[in-house]
Amino acid sequence: MTVSSSRAKAWAEIWSQLEARGQFRMDLSLDRIERVLDNMGRVRPATALVQVCGTNGKGSTAGYLAALAKAHGLRVGLFLSPHLVSMRERVRVDGARLHRKDWMDLSKRVMAVRGSTELTYFEFVTALAVLAFERAAVDLAVMETGLGGTYDAVTAIAKAAGDLVLYTPIALDHQEHLGPDVASIARDKAGAVSPGGIALSGPQSSEAAGALTETIGRAGGFLDWAGALPEALADAPKAALGPHQRDNFALAWTAWKRLCPRLHLVPSLEAGAKVLAETQFTGRMQVVPGEPGRRPDVVLDGGHNPHGMAALHRALDAEGLRPAAVVFACLDDKDLDEIAPLALGMTDGPVFTPGLPGLSRARPAEELAAALGPCARAAANPAEALDAAMGVALDAGGPVLVCGSLYLLAACYALHPSWMAEPPDFRLPPEP
Repeated sequence: MTVSSSRAKAWAEIWSQLEARGQFRMDLSLDRIERVLDNMGRVRPATALVQVCGTNGKGSTAGYLAALAKAHGLRVGLFLSPHLVSMRERVRVDGARLHRKDWMDLSKRVMAVRGSTELTYFEFVTALAVLAFERAAVDLAVMETGLGGTYDAVTAIAKAAGDLVLYTPIALDHQEHLGPDVASIARDKAGAVSPGGIALSGPQSSEAAGALTETIGRAGGFLDWAGALPEALADAPKAALGPHQRDNFALAWTAWKRLCPRLHLVPSLEAGAKVLAETQFTGRMQVVPGEPGRRPDVVLDGGHNPHGMAALHRALDAEGLRPAAVVFACLDDKDLDEIAPLALGMTDGPVFTPGLPGLSRARPAEELAAALGPCARAAANPAEALDAAMGVALDAGGPVLVCGSLYLLAACYALHPSWMAEPPDFRLPPEP
């Protein structure tokens, strides 16, 4: 067996062991991850650590904050979820994904820790990220919460070593796990703040703001709100499209100003403007330029709940984009009654509803098309839907919009890896 085939086999084994833990398994408790962290010696992943909670905008806010730290000369670790094509998207150092060899080495280290066999998929990768950041000696770790706040694995890290908890907009999502209404969901997410802990929030609805304020205050924590951007940044051009991204950046900038004294730095407006001008996010109001006569522009957005879809609608209007066709999918636990009108209102053309083969949680293509009405057309899979939508858009002279499900976006990126807004070395086929 060659060295390369041996490594490929080892990587496939790591991938298989992780998948066996159940990527979608949720067991809300901190017991398992805390035992493993104790047995790891409570490794501190960074000089400073920020946890990012919320319903929508977590990834963008975390990405902006990590980019700000890097632009100021720091070494920075970034932990995100979920991934789209490769699980290595979840753990990054200075913007780059970990090499497969590093993933394998760190996975073996986690597996060697007593109690690690009980960890869920997300808990395992969280522990791996802690080791990766500690080994890389990062100055700042920015870690996105997976689900909720009270019982999320990242909370176990942050309560021991965290400096700041950020809250992006909180809305209805995962009600079966977090509660039936926005206030209940906000109370669960507020559980990420420990006594004496400091939290910062971006804009919230009155229900979410009230629940955050009350719950964090009762726990002995402190909640403050993101400030307005300085004029030099408020008027600066940004690469990430949509007015909501300005709010996400404002939260990241406010957090950065809070962190700078501890990190012995002064926030630079010039660095902030550079981050705004250069930072893009895969699958967040992302426009992939087309080729005249061959392929239309494609807009990809991962908004998959009413709040996210409404933000997408506003962003399209603000940018003057009117899709000629839409490719739309939806999982069966999402509020289709609220999402469907938003999807229909984004185009005057057809909406193609593909099946998502292999994903039991996806609504069947025909059921989704029937719910959307006569303008909707079912497709067997994302490739068929995307081809049909691009044909319509080429004739009509407008862009294609792909939205409604992260799993739909993942399928499209697997078909077209070069569409991902990542460094060139990222453009690899799906795992393993």
